[in-house]
Amino acid sequence: MFPHVDDAKIAAELVDFCCYSTDGRRSISGTLPSLDFKSFAQKDAASVINDATLLVFMLEAPEAITNASAIATLLGDD
Repeated sequence: MFPHVDDAKIAAELVDFCCYSTDGRRSISGTLPSLDFKSFAQKDAASVINDATLLVFMLEAPEAITNASAIATLLGDD
């Protein structure tokens, strides 16, 4: 959950920080607790985790409400 997300640029940076390749630039290790420490191809692991990740942007300022449509397009179907 991220407070004070006022525009699409900030939202895009947060998506980039939180998602693994190809949706973002977060690094990934070989095994993770979210995958029961099983080994998966990096591409497959990133896809599964990205699909299960929920990002919540708090739109708290009038500027954010004005930019809500542009912010929402970055989140896909979430």
